[in-house]
Amino acid sequence: MTPGPTDFLAASILRAADFVRRRQWPQAETLLTQLLTAHPGEPDGLQLLGLVRENQGRLAEAEQFFRQSLALRPSQPHVQVHLGRILAQTGRHQDAIDLLQAAAQAEPDLFDAFVILAQVQLTIGDLAAAEKNYRSALQLQPKSQVTLLGLAILLNKTQRPAEAEPLLRAGAQDAARPAAWQAKIARNLGLSLDLQGRPDEAIAAWRQAVALDATNEEGHRELNALLYRMGVKARPA
Repeated sequence: MTPGPTDFLAASILRAADFVRRRQWPQAETLLTQLLTAHPGEPDGLQLLGLVRENQGRLAEAEQFFRQSLALRPSQPHVQVHLGRILAQTGRHQDAIDLLQAAAQAEPDLFDAFVILAQVQLTIGDLAAAEKNYRSALQLQPKSQVTLLGLAILLNKTQRPAEAEPLLRAGAQDAARPAAWQAKIARNLGLSLDLQGRPDEAIAAWRQAVALDATNEEGHRELNALLYRMGVKARPA
Protein backbone atom coordinates (compact mmCIF):
# COMPACT_ATOMS: atom_id res chain seq x y z
CA MET A 1 0.00 0.00 0.00
CA THR A 2 1.31 3.45 -0.92
CA PRO A 3 2.03 5.62 2.14
CA GLY A 4 -0.40 8.53 2.51
CA PRO A 5 0.31 12.14 3.50
CA THR A 6 -0.23 11.32 7.18
CA ASP A 7 2.41 8.59 7.01
CA PHE A 8 4.93 10.96 5.42
CA LEU A 9 4.20 13.61 8.05
CA ALA A 10 4.65 11.15 10.92
CA ALA A 11 7.90 9.87 9.39
CA SER A 12 9.19 13.42 8.99
CA ILE A 13 8.38 14.24 12.62
CA LEU A 14 10.22 11.13 13.79
CA ARG A 15 13.21 12.01 11.65
CA ALA A 16 13.25 15.58 12.95
CA ALA A 17 12.98 14.34 16.54
CA ASP A 18 15.96 12.08 15.91
CA PHE A 19 17.99 15.04 14.61
CA VAL A 20 17.07 16.98 17.77
CA ARG A 21 17.95 14.04 20.02
CA ARG A 22 21.35 13.80 18.32
CA ARG A 23 21.76 17.59 18.57
CA GLN A 24 22.08 17.83 14.81
CA TRP A 25 20.54 21.28 14.80
CA PRO A 26 21.09 22.39 11.18
CA GLN A 27 19.53 19.19 9.81
CA ALA A 28 16.62 19.50 12.24
CA GLU A 29 16.05 23.15 11.30
CA THR A 30 16.01 22.42 7.58
CA LEU A 31 13.58 19.54 7.88
CA LEU A 32 11.28 21.31 10.35
CA THR A 33 11.18 24.50 8.28
CA GLN A 34 10.08 22.48 5.27
CA LEU A 35 7.58 20.52 7.32
CA LEU A 36 5.98 23.57 8.91
CA THR A 37 5.77 25.36 5.57
CA ALA A 38 3.57 22.51 4.37
CA HIS A 39 1.85 21.92 7.74
CA PRO A 40 1.95 25.17 9.74
CA GLY A 41 -0.34 23.86 12.47
CA GLU A 42 1.66 20.74 13.35
CA PRO A 43 2.18 20.89 17.15
CA ASP A 44 5.05 18.39 17.27
CA GLY A 45 6.88 20.24 14.54
CA LEU A 46 6.38 23.53 16.37
CA GLN A 47 7.74 22.29 19.66
CA LEU A 48 10.72 20.63 17.97
CA LEU A 49 11.57 23.85 16.16
CA GLY A 50 11.24 25.58 19.52
CA LEU A 51 13.99 23.31 20.85
CA VAL A 52 16.17 24.17 17.86
CA ARG A 53 15.65 27.89 18.43
CA GLU A 54 16.41 27.52 22.14
CA ASN A 55 19.69 25.81 21.33
CA GLN A 56 20.50 28.64 18.94
CA GLY A 57 19.94 31.16 21.71
CA ARG A 58 16.89 32.62 19.97
CA LEU A 59 14.75 32.43 23.08
CA ALA A 60 11.92 34.72 22.00
CA GLU A 61 11.32 32.59 18.91
CA ALA A 62 11.59 29.41 20.95
CA GLU A 63 8.96 30.72 23.36
CA GLN A 64 6.66 31.57 20.47
CA PHE A 65 6.93 28.07 18.99
CA PHE A 66 6.30 26.39 22.35
CA ARG A 67 3.25 28.58 22.97
CA GLN A 68 1.87 27.84 19.50
CA SER A 69 2.30 24.12 20.07
CA LEU A 70 0.49 24.31 23.42
CA ALA A 71 -2.32 26.39 21.95
CA LEU A 72 -2.92 23.65 19.39
CA ARG A 73 -2.48 20.77 21.84
CA PRO A 74 -2.74 21.93 25.47
CA SER A 75 -2.07 18.54 27.08
CA GLN A 76 1.71 18.45 26.58
CA PRO A 77 3.49 18.52 29.97
CA HIS A 78 6.91 18.10 28.31
CA VAL A 79 6.29 21.22 26.21
CA GLN A 80 5.21 23.07 29.36
CA VAL A 81 8.61 22.14 30.77
CA HIS A 82 10.38 23.51 27.68
CA LEU A 83 8.41 26.75 27.96
CA GLY A 84 9.01 26.93 31.71
CA ARG A 85 12.75 26.65 31.12
CA ILE A 86 12.60 29.58 28.68
CA LEU A 87 10.61 31.67 31.15
CA ALA A 88 13.17 30.95 33.86
CA GLN A 89 16.07 31.87 31.58
CA THR A 90 14.40 35.19 30.81
CA GLY A 91 13.75 36.08 34.45
CA ARG A 92 10.03 35.28 34.68
CA HIS A 93 10.51 32.97 37.61
CA GLN A 94 6.99 32.83 39.03
CA ASP A 95 5.47 32.20 35.60
CA ALA A 96 8.01 29.41 35.13
CA ILE A 97 7.17 27.91 38.52
CA ASP A 98 3.44 27.93 37.80
CA LEU A 99 3.95 26.19 34.47
CA LEU A 100 6.43 23.63 35.82
CA GLN A 101 4.18 22.79 38.76
CA ALA A 102 1.31 22.18 36.36
CA ALA A 103 3.52 19.88 34.26
CA ALA A 104 4.68 17.94 37.33
CA GLN A 105 1.11 17.54 38.53
CA ALA A 106 -0.06 16.35 35.12
CA GLU A 107 2.80 13.87 34.75
CA PRO A 108 4.27 12.87 38.15
CA ASP A 109 7.12 10.88 36.61
CA LEU A 110 8.35 13.76 34.42
CA PHE A 111 11.87 14.18 35.79
CA ASP A 112 12.69 17.43 33.98
CA ALA A 113 9.66 19.16 35.49
CA PHE A 114 10.88 18.51 39.03
CA VAL A 115 14.55 19.28 38.51
CA ILE A 116 13.99 22.51 36.57
CA LEU A 117 11.34 23.57 39.10
CA ALA A 118 13.85 22.97 41.89
CA GLN A 119 16.51 24.98 40.05
CA VAL A 120 14.17 27.95 39.66
CA GLN A 121 13.11 27.80 43.31
CA LEU A 122 16.75 27.61 44.40
CA THR A 123 17.48 30.69 42.28
CA ILE A 124 14.77 32.75 43.97
CA GLY A 125 15.63 31.47 47.45
CA ASP A 126 12.61 29.24 48.09
CA LEU A 127 14.88 26.60 49.57
CA ALA A 128 12.27 24.39 51.23
CA ALA A 129 10.30 23.99 48.01
CA ALA A 130 13.50 23.50 46.01
CA GLU A 131 14.66 20.73 48.33
CA LYS A 132 11.32 18.94 48.06
CA ASN A 133 11.49 18.98 44.27
CA TYR A 134 15.16 18.00 44.09
CA ARG A 135 14.34 14.98 46.23
CA SER A 136 11.37 14.13 44.01
CA ALA A 137 13.70 14.31 41.00
CA LEU A 138 16.21 12.02 42.71
CA GLN A 139 13.51 9.45 43.35
CA LEU A 140 12.93 9.37 39.60
CA GLN A 141 16.61 9.41 38.60
CA PRO A 142 18.82 8.58 41.62
CA LYS A 143 22.08 9.00 39.66
CA SER A 144 21.25 12.33 38.02
CA GLN A 145 24.39 14.48 38.21
CA VAL A 146 22.43 17.71 37.83
CA THR A 147 20.15 16.80 40.71
CA LEU A 148 22.94 15.57 42.99
CA LEU A 149 24.84 18.81 42.49
CA GLY A 150 21.78 21.03 42.86
CA LEU A 151 20.66 19.38 46.08
CA ALA A 152 24.21 19.50 47.44
CA ILE A 153 24.44 23.24 46.73
CA LEU A 154 21.15 23.69 48.58
CA LEU A 155 22.34 21.61 51.55
CA ASN A 156 25.52 23.68 51.79
CA LYS A 157 23.41 26.85 51.70
CA THR A 158 21.27 25.54 54.56
CA GLN A 159 24.32 24.61 56.65
CA ARG A 160 24.02 20.85 56.16
CA PRO A 161 27.41 20.16 54.60
CA ALA A 162 27.65 16.63 56.01
CA GLU A 163 24.55 15.75 53.97
CA ALA A 164 25.93 17.50 50.90
CA GLU A 165 29.30 15.73 50.94
CA PRO A 166 28.14 12.21 49.91
CA LEU A 167 26.04 13.65 47.10
CA LEU A 168 29.06 15.52 45.75
CA ARG A 169 31.30 12.49 46.07
CA ALA A 170 28.72 10.48 44.15
CA GLY A 171 28.68 13.17 41.48
CA ALA A 172 32.46 13.11 41.26
CA GLN A 173 32.38 9.46 40.17
CA ASP A 174 31.29 10.44 36.65
CA ALA A 175 34.67 10.93 34.98
CA ALA A 176 32.99 11.27 31.59
CA ARG A 177 31.66 14.71 32.50
CA PRO A 178 33.46 17.77 31.06
CA ALA A 179 36.28 19.21 33.13
CA ALA A 180 34.29 22.37 33.91
CA TRP A 181 31.51 20.24 35.40
CA GLN A 182 33.96 18.20 37.47
CA ALA A 183 35.50 21.46 38.67
CA LYS A 184 32.08 22.65 39.84
CA ILE A 185 31.63 19.43 41.81
CA ALA A 186 35.10 19.86 43.35
CA ARG A 187 34.44 23.51 44.28
CA ASN A 188 31.23 22.63 46.07
CA LEU A 189 32.88 19.66 47.77
CA GLY A 190 35.57 22.06 48.98
CA LEU A 191 32.88 24.30 50.44
CA SER A 192 31.21 21.35 52.14
CA LEU A 193 34.50 20.22 53.68
CA ASP A 194 35.36 23.76 54.79
CA LEU A 195 31.96 24.14 56.46
CA GLN A 196 32.64 20.90 58.33
CA GLY A 197 35.93 22.24 59.67
CA ARG A 198 38.16 20.09 57.46
CA PRO A 199 40.34 22.76 55.82
CA ASP A 200 43.12 20.48 54.59
CA GLU A 201 40.63 18.38 52.63
CA ALA A 202 38.88 21.52 51.44
CA ILE A 203 42.16 22.90 50.09
CA ALA A 204 42.78 19.64 48.22
CA ALA A 205 39.29 19.78 46.68
CA TRP A 206 39.66 23.43 45.63
CA ARG A 207 43.12 22.81 44.20
CA GLN A 208 41.58 20.01 42.14
CA ALA A 209 38.86 22.43 40.97
CA VAL A 210 41.45 24.98 39.88
CA ALA A 211 43.47 22.31 38.09
CA LEU A 212 40.37 21.12 36.23
CA ASP A 213 39.23 24.61 35.21
CA ALA A 214 42.08 27.09 35.58
CA THR A 215 40.09 29.90 33.95
CA ASN A 216 37.37 29.91 36.62
CA GLU A 217 37.97 32.89 38.88
CA GLU A 218 35.57 31.65 41.56
CA GLY A 219 37.70 28.59 42.20
CA HIS A 220 40.82 30.73 42.59
CA ARG A 221 39.06 33.11 44.98
CA GLU A 222 37.74 30.29 47.17
CA LEU A 223 41.11 28.56 47.33
CA ASN A 224 43.04 31.74 48.06
CA ALA A 225 40.55 32.83 50.73
CA LEU A 226 40.89 29.53 52.55
CA LEU A 227 44.68 29.59 52.27
CA TYR A 228 44.67 33.13 53.66
CA ARG A 229 42.52 32.10 56.63
CA MET A 230 44.95 29.26 57.34
CA GLY A 231 47.95 31.57 57.06
CA VAL A 232 49.26 29.76 53.99
CA LYS A 233 50.69 31.82 51.14
CA ALA A 234 48.25 31.75 48.23
CA ARG A 235 49.46 30.63 44.88
CA PRO A 236 49.12 33.14 42.03
CA ALA A 237 45.85 32.85 40.14
